[in-house]
Amino acid sequence: MIQFTIKQLSQQLLIIPLLLTALLITGCGGSGDDSADNSDDATKERAILISANKLKSFQSNELLFTESELNDINQQEYIQYGVDLYKLVYTTLDADEKIVNSSGLVAIPKKNAQLASPLLSYQHGSIFYNAEAPTNDLSTTAPPILLASLGFVTVAADYVGYGESHGHPHPYLLQTPSAAVGIDLLIASKKWLAQQDVPLNQQLFLTGYSQGGYVTMAMHKALETLNDSTLTVTAAVPAAGPYHIEETLDALVDSIRLRENTERSIADTLASFIGGQIVPDDTDIKLDTRIFSYYIDDGANGVAAENVHDWKATAPVRLFHGRDDETVPFINAPIALAAMQAKNSNDVQVIECQKEESGHKECVPNYGLFMIDYFFGIAQGL
Repeated sequence: MIQFTIKQLSQQLLIIPLLLTALLITGCGGSGDDSADNSDDATKERAILISANKLKSFQSNELLFTESELNDINQQEYIQYGVDLYKLVYTTLDADEKIVNSSGLVAIPKKNAQLASPLLSYQHGSIFYNAEAPTNDLSTTAPPILLASLGFVTVAADYVGYGESHGHPHPYLLQTPSAAVGIDLLIASKKWLAQQDVPLNQQLFLTGYSQGGYVTMAMHKALETLNDSTLTVTAAVPAAGPYHIEETLDALVDSIRLRENTERSIADTLASFIGGQIVPDDTDIKLDTRIFSYYIDDGANGVAAENVHDWKATAPVRLFHGRDDETVPFINAPIALAAMQAKNSNDVQVIECQKEESGHKECVPNYGLFMIDYFFGIAQGL
């Protein structure tokens, strides 16, 4: 824990929001499509399907794990199906919890029409270009597409600020909109899949890495509270996520103090926390960085409402993380484990990355291997 208070840092760190804003806005395009901004329409509701369009199809022999970020070993033997890809536009919440049109990818394995599939929701990590959003990244190595090739009907939200809502501020590490964007895609997708006669079984899997780990935990927590029998989580693998935000930012600020206590060093470190790298000058994404203001202004109290570590999980949770992670400190996993066990969660475990150098980026392939093997041991209809 740092040896000085957030209040003592506040004057020194006032420059951070300005630096982050400059970094994140530089090179941004214009505002998003006017049709996507319906925040003043009080009659609109969440999870309303606006449109569905086919994007692309792949044959099974076109999809390989060998060049994917999920590849820890040659996982070619897992691939079974070709995949059809669709973009769904649906309503959800923006950073201010107002209604906005957003988008997500639905990847459907080409399998026997009578074989009901499990549903998998994949939450991506921090990205800095709209082209990297799931509905725009249709490469043969994209994780949602590869997961669908294994037999899971896979959905992946672009997140607000990407895809259909490009130009809106992205609600970074804000619990309510982070949960909503994934849950609303699940609801809209299930309705659309039923209309397309794509059969699903009752299984629902959640996973994501880094920011995707945070979004996965936010979704799972909200789904447990929702208690909807049609959206019951089967198992979740949140990985390397900042579930306890104050502890995460404390550790990052402390690491700066130990090395070089300057405004620029602190700002760079907090910026590098976003996705594990400094935000590029040419990013075309606007990021809502109020989480940093909350932290600087009021420390733990400022960010407590955005923490996602302290809740009761009915479904199994595997908290994957690497001990050498300096981007999102490993302490997030044991803190979440202790808090969730104290709430009498049924089955929560910490799974440590097995890489010799278990840093943030280094553990992504090991995460992919564990997550796939774990889900394969539970999933039906693959």
